[in-house]
Amino acid sequence: MALCAATALTFVLATGCKGTVSAEIGFDGDEDAGGGSPSGSSDTIDGIEYKSDTNGTLTIRNNTAKDMVLFEGETPAKDTILGGVRAQSSRAFDVSGKGDFSVGGWMIIKGMAASEWSANKENLAKAKVEYSTMATYHAGEYYEAVINPSYTGDYCIKVSNNGKIGIELHKDSFNGEKIAYLSPYKSNQYIYFDDNKSIRLYPVYVYYSTRNHTVSTLSGDFFESRTVVPASATESYMQTYSFPADENTTWNQILETISFPTAYITVSNSVEEGAYFKIGSAQLVAQNGQDAVGGVPVTFEVESTKVGEEKQIALALYNGKVSVPILTADGEIPTIKNGYDYSVSLTKVVPGTSTTVLSDPASYKATISAGTPRDIKSEIEMLPQQ
Repeated sequence: MALCAATALTFVLATGCKGTVSAEIGFDGDEDAGGGSPSGSSDTIDGIEYKSDTNGTLTIRNNTAKDMVLFEGETPAKDTILGGVRAQSSRAFDVSGKGDFSVGGWMIIKGMAASEWSANKENLAKAKVEYSTMATYHAGEYYEAVINPSYTGDYCIKVSNNGKIGIELHKDSFNGEKIAYLSPYKSNQYIYFDDNKSIRLYPVYVYYSTRNHTVSTLSGDFFESRTVVPASATESYMQTYSFPADENTTWNQILETISFPTAYITVSNSVEEGAYFKIGSAQLVAQNGQDAVGGVPVTFEVESTKVGEEKQIALALYNGKVSVPILTADGEIPTIKNGYDYSVSLTKVVPGTSTTVLSDPASYKATISAGTPRDIKSEIEMLPQQ
């Protein structure tokens, strides 16, 4: 989407949600009519750096019409600024300075419009924080997250997390689109939307496992999901939706209701061609946001059941023209169980020889190794405080 250069005359309408809601009238000039900061050729504007970091492994894609300023941690502050991402563009961040970068870890990211930063940088507690996510990192691996314009705007709800594990709110199902991230015991966090249409949110408990250095997700009972109705930010009262619904629920009671909603399949690819992970005609995106497997292993979440289901899964090469079925070492369709870790290796059957026919699926082999179960309680006991 192309952005117009404009000067914005801003009128404060209300403060029903945290931060102000503004109506902007654009004129030719230097300001972004979409609510962002001035969009010039400079890499640094108003103290915020927008240039991608060399060798950055964390990529944030900003699909909104406004420049965004990102912060690390639960509370935005001047000393936690990650940097800026231009409207309708992406930026790579170098997080290799993290102490656990070599073994892998996680971080909370918060985001606000550049205009919010400019207006409230002396008191960021007043700023409207429209974006929240949990990102992971690990030397040699990449992570990508998206700022979706559907979940920014002038309508909002308040949500609270009553548990000791972070929560991702997903749209329409436990495996649906990610809307926002709530830290443990976070109260009255504002979640923003671009309209006031109702939406069903499912709480997914999410944490970075120090045992296997991957993200683990836990889903609760269906009746912990909520149909929420965003209200205009001009409203003086905003209902709070709690997860779980009963604020008096103890953590031990929560543990009795949660389970692994998926299996975790880590795929390695030694073929010099990116591979798409597919179940039937559906193409999955990896935990780190990648849509294909290159030379670095990535993990996919596959929905199944506790007792297991046969899954016809495949890796698609050459833009889908070659489909390689993922089978067991015995050539069988695998049975996949929720809560288990599996590994897949994609190789050429006769690598590096002239007899390999690139267009022939028989020239490739994708083998899945038997899964090992994860244990919820033992993993949670190992968790550091988020």
